[in-house]
Amino acid sequence: MNKVLKLIEKMLLPVFVLFVISLHTQLTLRHTALYLAGIQYGRIESIHTEKSYKNFVPRFGTKPQLSKGSLALYDSHAVLRQGNKFIFINDEKLDLLGNSETVMIIKEMDSARADELAKKQAYYFTGYETNSGLVRIILKIPGIGLTFSDLLLLLLFSLLLIKLILKKEFKSIGEIPQLNFLFLFICFLSIFSVLRLFDQSDTTTDRMAGYKEWIQYLEVFVIATFIFIHVLKKQKFLDAALLCIWAMSGVVILFGLCEYTQIFLGKSFRGIIDLGEMDSLFGMQYNPSRSKMAGSESSLNILSLYAAMLAPFILSFWGVYRKKWQRILCVITVLLLFVFILNLALLIITVIAISIMFLFINQKRLSVGFAVIFICSFILLIYMNPRHGMVLIDSHAVHKTKDNFGRLPMPLKGMDNKLGYWEPYQQKVLEQQAALNLISHSPLLGIGLGNYQKQINPFYSKDRINYSLAIEKSAFNYMEKDSHPLFMIQAVESGILAAIILMLVMVSSLKLCFKHKLKIEADKSLIAGAAAAIIVMLIASFYSSFMVRGLQFFSAFFIILPYALTMKKKKKNR
Repeated sequence: MNKVLKLIEKMLLPVFVLFVISLHTQLTLRHTALYLAGIQYGRIESIHTEKSYKNFVPRFGTKPQLSKGSLALYDSHAVLRQGNKFIFINDEKLDLLGNSETVMIIKEMDSARADELAKKQAYYFTGYETNSGLVRIILKIPGIGLTFSDLLLLLLFSLLLIKLILKKEFKSIGEIPQLNFLFLFICFLSIFSVLRLFDQSDTTTDRMAGYKEWIQYLEVFVIATFIFIHVLKKQKFLDAALLCIWAMSGVVILFGLCEYTQIFLGKSFRGIIDLGEMDSLFGMQYNPSRSKMAGSESSLNILSLYAAMLAPFILSFWGVYRKKWQRILCVITVLLLFVFILNLALLIITVIAISIMFLFINQKRLSVGFAVIFICSFILLIYMNPRHGMVLIDSHAVHKTKDNFGRLPMPLKGMDNKLGYWEPYQQKVLEQQAALNLISHSPLLGIGLGNYQKQINPFYSKDRINYSLAIEKSAFNYMEKDSHPLFMIQAVESGILAAIILMLVMVSSLKLCFKHKLKIEADKSLIAGAAAAIIVMLIASFYSSFMVRGLQFFSAFFIILPYALTMKKKKKNR
């Protein structure tokens, strides 16, 4: 038994380090497997039938031959064309020809369908070159968003559980905040239609979607919480976590700057539009929004929230690391993270959170100094790259594109259902109206966990309001693509009580930060940084969400860190 315990003790730290490293990417097992299998992803200059290709004159170089570069497809093959519309091609034979430009040749297809597709202007393709046994095995990897962090989390949890069982110590389980269990219980009840009291929404729940979402919540609010509350009380684990977060944020910054520069110089495939797909780590190259292909929640909004959560926390390292070069590097890291907060509201929230953090640790001079450095750096950035400033201005619904009809939903200002798209501010207003309608029809337990996206559009279009108010999800601006407010989603899916409890989970942790006065300067700085990160999460949850891959475990880390630090203080006082 002692040998097993010693082995587990040796394994815990390296596994924990790998886990913290894995939190900084949305890369899934499927993404990695597809990439290693030679999955193709790139630009298409034009689509042709075999007949029309004979008259095709390429813009550059020589005309590729039809016999070269066969491309096989599987599942749904998505081609993105102008207007953000998708063409889906199922199990149809194509040839991919590449020289200095890429051409898609449609073969073995109904002639009418082929002619229709040939007239479309396409930009992207996804597929694979060979149909080998390895590829067929890789394609069977489920696209459920399973990441390396999920696997490492389960391994870490198993090791800790075995250790506690062998030592007969079960206090850590009782240290998980009770609100977490209550929140999970209510979310679980919402999955079952028969248990939803006072439900007048007339909606059917997709239970599989609910189970999947609930497992994700279980990972965050119980398993990850249990791990963090157990290991962060130990100084060596805390030190390792801080170093990993700092180092990996630097890696994200380096990858992000490469993508940022490529996009803003106009060297990416679609120019500034690619900003919407920017996730900074292994993302833009082979992880576009292809739900059937790889499945990514990655977007600029997620990267912005990642930077906003980490910036104040890393700045709190000022009180942890005392050497001059460490503090300078700390400030540089934070300023570079600010480059990726391409959302004006989130940028303001982050600056406010940092100001509160400095006041928390009684460092008014640092607050003023950082404000001056930030303003000067920001002005310099906008001067060097005016497009950065334009993206910031266009990053929030109030500022998106011209609102020719006023800031009221149609048809109050003369709009009707003949319009091809709705302007983004109106889409946001209408989505909020749809959500409030759903909440009012089932306020206690919502419409079922994981069912927001499935129900929000059909429900609103079926409502007694004029049919022309039905939402068409074709956002014209890429800054907030697929971004829905977490609290609003929770209220719709699991009821108002679940949304309030989720809010209280964050507020309770924030209250703990201000309640306990830590004597150790490093711990005092860290708890201030955690408080600032929680403030960002709390305010941002009214228009965005951190319950996505790449952010969800960070949220557990910041919420639990104050508990771990105060428990460490109590342990020392004994």
